[in-house]
Amino acid sequence: MIWIKRFSIAVSILAFLALAFFYSVLYFIGGNDPFDDKEFDKQVWASMHEQMLPDNPRGQMYQDIIENHVKLGMHKAQVLELLGTPDFKNEIDFISYNLGMWSGMGMDYDSFDLYFSKSGVLTKTRKVQH
Repeated sequence: MIWIKRFSIAVSILAFLALAFFYSVLYFIGGNDPFDDKEFDKQVWASMHEQMLPDNPRGQMYQDIIENHVKLGMHKAQVLELLGTPDFKNEIDFISYNLGMWSGMGMDYDSFDLYFSKSGVLTKTRKVQH
């Protein structure tokens, strides 16, 4: 009798894990990327400066920004003209903007981090979940 109970528990755990796996695959591969839902809107972006809203609309603009607006090789002044004053860091070689809480379980903030050479040329961008 005890082996039937253990077997039932094991099957339940495996079924739960399988469902969680398939949900994750459908969510991330099935086009539910929260970072590509909106086109970049400079006014909306600027209105969210230093706003710590979990559902900050900046996060939904991220993909459009990196595909169509912010390009490696841009000068820092061009990036600041486009995106405005950074939220977190404004150093010579690094700036960071808040994107809201869109990654994973929605418990940690995401940021759009941009790295510059000593001469102020954009060398790297990345989205970071903190």
